[in-house]
Amino acid sequence: MEVSEGSYKLDLSQLALKTSHFLPIWRAIQCQKTLQELHIQGNHLGDDGLQDLAKVLHTLPSLRILDISNNTITWQGISSLSDNLIAKRTGKPLQLLERLEMSHNLLGDNTTDCVSTIISELPRLLHIGLVSCDLTKNFFQQYRIKFSNALRAHSLRSIDMSYNNLGSTGVELLLKSLKPSSITDLNLTGTIQGYTANHLAKHLVNYVQQGECVLQNVSLVKCHLTWEHSPDLVSFVEKSPSLRCLDFSGNSKLQTGVTEIFTAVSKLTESCVESLSVSGCGLVVPLNVDFIDAIADKLNHSTPLRYLRLSCKGLTKMDIESLSEIWRSQWAESGECSVIGENVTLSVKHIK
Repeated sequence: MEVSEGSYKLDLSQLALKTSHFLPIWRAIQCQKTLQELHIQGNHLGDDGLQDLAKVLHTLPSLRILDISNNTITWQGISSLSDNLIAKRTGKPLQLLERLEMSHNLLGDNTTDCVSTIISELPRLLHIGLVSCDLTKNFFQQYRIKFSNALRAHSLRSIDMSYNNLGSTGVELLLKSLKPSSITDLNLTGTIQGYTANHLAKHLVNYVQQGECVLQNVSLVKCHLTWEHSPDLVSFVEKSPSLRCLDFSGNSKLQTGVTEIFTAVSKLTESCVESLSVSGCGLVVPLNVDFIDAIADKLNHSTPLRYLRLSCKGLTKMDIESLSEIWRSQWAESGECSVIGENVTLSVKHIK
């Protein structure tokens, strides 16, 4: 506890601690009013352990970050946390909490009500992580309005629901639940697990068309996007002037769509995009001239690219030198080019 008192942080992650091991810890941290971060991911807290933790949270009024990821927690544990937040009429716990990570727990679709309650009871919440929580489109069925109201009630900026099999319908319902004028970070990695009836790109266009969209960082990794989706993806980029970071990696059939997206980004006078990732998107040699020109144009933009990651089958030394030359024409000695197999990373080193 000496460490937490000095740094305002207690990190007990990845220690394989069981429920019984946490009991003396909960007694020790009671009334630690300066504790701001509690990291206990990667243990065996379980539902009973979370129920024990919930009972002492009101004695930790300064807590800003709580990470309970990967702790074999189910809907029962989340329910106990939800009930605890509702029960306290005065001295409610977690009123300063900004980041809540519940990822990699088997929460399931019947936790919508509890998750909605938790979000609604945390007025300062900026980020919620629900990665790989065994959620599907059914998560948004019975309590979708309550979930949407909870998300829209406060200034939530970031939501990560990656690696849940939401499908096209589930993603559509999620996007309809979000507040476009608030959400800056959206991670949909691995939420679409098939090519059939994949309308993700159209759903994104509909989302940004609501107006006042402030999206900055979007991950669409492994979402089974293809070249046929490129017109909608281009439209999405064109209607999202605040975008800074885009990741399309792992969409092996995107192929020619990559060039169309790059061209759109390079032509937007108000584009803020600084980072693009297209590894595993089906690029092949020789690299398309329009693709190379789009990179060069974006590098000469008022907001130039600072990070580019791509992979290309059959990449030659000449291709690498060409990309490196274009990159260093903008960034000079600050520009870096890293090549591992078919993967190329172009970046800008930080100067201290």
